[in-house]
Amino acid sequence: MTDPDKFATIRLEWHFTPPDYFEEKIECKLEGVDVVIDDGIITTEIGKSKYDRLPSLRSLLQIHLDGMFLGAQLINFRKYILSNSSVTTIYPDGKVNYHLEPSPATVRVSVGVPDIRITDKDGNVVSDTRQDRVERRRSLADRASAHYASDDVLRSLLRSHKEAIHDQANELVHLYEIPDALTKRFGSQSEARKELGISKADWNTLSALANMEPLRQGRHRGRALMSLRDATDAELSEARRIAHGMIEGYLRYLSTP
Repeated sequence: MTDPDKFATIRLEWHFTPPDYFEEKIECKLEGVDVVIDDGIITTEIGKSKYDRLPSLRSLLQIHLDGMFLGAQLINFRKYILSNSSVTTIYPDGKVNYHLEPSPATVRVSVGVPDIRITDKDGNVVSDTRQDRVERRRSLADRASAHYASDDVLRSLLRSHKEAIHDQANELVHLYEIPDALTKRFGSQSEARKELGISKADWNTLSALANMEPLRQGRHRGRALMSLRDATDAELSEARRIAHGMIEGYLRYLSTP
């Protein structure tokens, strides 16, 4: 009698919102299996016999996807929800088994920016802000996914960035955790700046916003001798830019042979 599991297929499926988080369909290979990310759904299919031999595959894929979304969040600066995967067994005779398991969502602000597309007199595209953003996001997502499982410092940086988005009343507190972690990683601020290509002026600006200015979002609110104020949009944008540059610099560092 033929073993029905021998030719069965396992389908793993995740759901995420907002469905346009990556703006376009992504097809990639993670842990040796093909993964498709499109319109709020992530799927992969693998033979059941192979899946049974890889008991850690599902959790490894979840880690890679967490890294991808956190990497993309550097560009998006948006909250997201990513589910755990559902598991479905599909048999050659059409029978389907759904493995129902609790799938707690992982919640990770959104400002729309108009895209600009510039062409020359002959219609050739000179600049396309959407395409530039999509490509940069994909690059960061891929690099974050590649190193997320193995590098404690990267996980710490991305978690701090995530918390800055979720806890905006303390945004500068969380953003300053990023240079703090990098200083510890490289042994000194100067070594971190040298390895990551961060200017001293940028580093000092983020430090001043988080530590010196009397800002409600900062670290030393109790020490302020003057009345506190909210950080301006320009100040928060500058702090985010610098923090993003630090994380991107660390991703480049990790990806350099």
